[in-house]
Amino acid sequence: MTQPEQPPPDRISLDEMTSDALDQLYTELEEARAEQARFRTMYDVSEARVNDLIEERDKLSEQLTTMTDVARSNRRHVRAIVPDLEAATQRAERAEALLREYVSLANVTHQYPAMGGHDCLAENLTCAGCALRDKIRAALDEHQEQPGPPTR
Repeated sequence: MTQPEQPPPDRISLDEMTSDALDQLYTELEEARAEQARFRTMYDVSEARVNDLIEERDKLSEQLTTMTDVARSNRRHVRAIVPDLEAATQRAERAEALLREYVSLANVTHQYPAMGGHDCLAENLTCAGCALRDKIRAALDEHQEQPGPPTR
C-alpha cells in the first residue's frame, strides 16, 4: 500500500483546521477582495484621468498647430505689407514737410501784404489763407503729440 501524500509542513490539513482558522481565512479573503476592489477603482480613476490628459494634450496640440499656422500667415502678411507701409510713411513725411513749408510761406505772406497779403475784403473778416494755415498748423501739432509707429 502506498502512503497518502503529506501536505507541506507549513500548511495544515483541512481535517485539522478549526472553525476559527477557517473564519480567519474567510476574513482575509474578504479583505483581499476589498483591497482588490479599491485597487480596481484606483486603476479605473487613473485610467480615466490618463484618457482625459491625452484628450487635453491632443486639443492643445491642435491649438498649437493652428496658432503656428496663423503666425506663419501673419508673418507672410507683414512681410507683404511692410514695403507699402514704408512707402506710405515716406509719402506722409514728404506731405508733412510740404505742409510745414506752406505754413512758413503763409506766415511770410501774412506779414508782407505786398506779396499777396490777406484775401479778406473787409475788416473783421477771416483770411481764408490764414484760416487754412491755422488748420494745417493745428493738424501738424496734433500729429507731433501722437506717438508714431514703433521703430525697428
